[in-house]
Amino acid sequence: MSTFLRWILVAPVSLVGYFIALFLGMGVIMIAEALCPTQYLISETCFAPYMQSVETVSLLFFPALAAALVVLLPYITAPSYKFLTACIVYMTGAGVAIYMGLSTGAYTSLFATLIGGALMLYVVYRTVVFRKI
Repeated sequence: MSTFLRWILVAPVSLVGYFIALFLGMGVIMIAEALCPTQYLISETCFAPYMQSVETVSLLFFPALAAALVVLLPYITAPSYKFLTACIVYMTGAGVAIYMGLSTGAYTSLFATLIGGALMLYVVYRTVVFRKI
């Protein structure tokens, strides 16, 4: 694959990572709702005792997964300056996450997103460091 094409694919690949995590999270919630016992269904909304836990875990895990994929996939796609690309993508994504988190009041998801992306950036950094040794 040509270098030019790989640079062009860096931005769309990060969006693909975001949407993968988004659809996985929505799928988990949909499956949990589909498995809801009928005695807990009120107006087609599931009020089973486990639903709050599923939603809480989903609102923490899947934003962190999205941030990790948004950092990892451009790192893999970039033909050169891989770590710099991962840093730029993380900073851009963190800015978007901070804007969205503060404007919606979703502080726990914001925190999970920043931590997930930072952890993946650390993994990428460790990979770069160990390749030079």
